[in-house]
Amino acid sequence: MRNLNLFFWMALLSMNLSAQTWTSYTSSNSNLPDNEVLALSIDIQGNLWVGTWYGGLARFDFSNWLVYNTSNSGLPDNYIWDISPVAQNSIWMGTRLGGLAQYDGNTWNVFDSQNSALTGDNILALDIDRLDKKWVGVYNEVLFSFDGTNWANYTAANSSLPNDIVTCIAPLNRPPPLAIARSHSCSWFPGNKARRASCFGAG
Repeated sequence: MRNLNLFFWMALLSMNLSAQTWTSYTSSNSNLPDNEVLALSIDIQGNLWVGTWYGGLARFDFSNWLVYNTSNSGLPDNYIWDISPVAQNSIWMGTRLGGLAQYDGNTWNVFDSQNSALTGDNILALDIDRLDKKWVGVYNEVLFSFDGTNWANYTAANSSLPNDIVTCIAPLNRPPPLAIARSHSCSWFPGNKARRASCFGAG
C-alpha cells in the first residue's frame, strides 16, 4: 500500500493513493499530541515522524503512536520547527527554544548556544547533505554547518548569502544543500562559496 503524507496547520492527513481515500489524524481521534503540525519526516523503516507546535515529537508507524516531549524524554523543547531526513539511523530536529536535537533511538544529544558554536537556540531550518553534514538555519542569526566535529558559519558578511535570515534549507542532488533566504533570492553552495540566484516567492 502506498501512502502520501501531508501536513496542514490544523491536522495531519494521510492519502491512500491506490484507493484515493483520505484519513485525517487529529488529537481527538488519535494520539497525535497537537493539531498544529509543523514538520514531517519518514525514516528508513517507514515510520512517520511528526513535529508539532506545542506537543513535542511523535512517531507513527501507521498503527501506533509514540510521543516524545520534555517530560518523558531528552527532547529540549516541545516546539519542533523542522525534522531532518534520517541519516545513520538517527533523527535530527530543530526546536524553537531548545536548539538542535538528535535522537538515535536510545540517546538524546542537544546542541545549543551554551554547548556548541550555535549563536541561538531557535532553529528554523535544518537539513543533512549526502556527506552527512548538518546544515542549520538559526532564526535571525546565520547559517551553520556541522560535520560531527567542526562547526562553520555563513553570513552575509563572509559569504554571498543575501542576508542572515535562512527560512528553508533544501537538498540538491549533490552536497552541499540549497539555502533559501527571506529576501526573495536563493543561495547555493558549490564547494565553500555561496552563489545567488533569483528565487520567485522565497521568503
